[in-house]
Amino acid sequence: MFQNYRVSTRTFIFGLLITIIASVAVSTLVAQQLAPTGPQGPAGSQGIQGISGEQGIPGEQGISGEQGATGLTGPQGSSGLTAVEFNDIGSVSGIPTTALNLGSVTLNAPADGYVMLIATGYAVTFGDDTVCAFGLGTTAGATDLDLTQAGVLDGSGSQRREFSVMSNAIVPVTEGFHTFYATAYRPSVFSSQSVNLASVYLTAVFFEG
Repeated sequence: MFQNYRVSTRTFIFGLLITIIASVAVSTLVAQQLAPTGPQGPAGSQGIQGISGEQGIPGEQGISGEQGATGLTGPQGSSGLTAVEFNDIGSVSGIPTTALNLGSVTLNAPADGYVMLIATGYAVTFGDDTVCAFGLGTTAGATDLDLTQAGVLDGSGSQRREFSVMSNAIVPVTEGFHTFYATAYRPSVFSSQSVNLASVYLTAVFFEG
């Protein structure tokens, strides 16, 4: 009988403690819910940025596209027709004070275009105050295409001298035959001594254009 009374007292005390703890917990929870919410605090500073990760492995190259179709063939260019004629005239002695036809060259132009003419040689003068005129023309004895001169204009000496002479021209032509002439003479005002020519060579070259 006495032992049962002690057990009941413990049970009573234990239940009382649980009741008190539960009451305190409920009161605290209610107080938290009923208390007004305080102002939001300032935002914290940004944290340190993390370390960047390693770069990934590059992907495989894509497959090349198919080769495009070949373009159309362009029109064929001109054939570039050419023709060459020459005359190895050689030496001519005693050049006069009137125009002298040294020789000519005839060229058959295969089409409309241009003819380049070149005449070369050596003039030998036998004293001062003597000049050799050397040129090209479209008729015998003419210099209507080009004219050059070599010699000594003044003086009275008789020393022999040699001069290189050259005359050239480019002439537009039509299809067909064309003749060109090399010409030489001593100008009357510079003709005190005689003049000879050597190694005279006349060339005509046609270019289509």
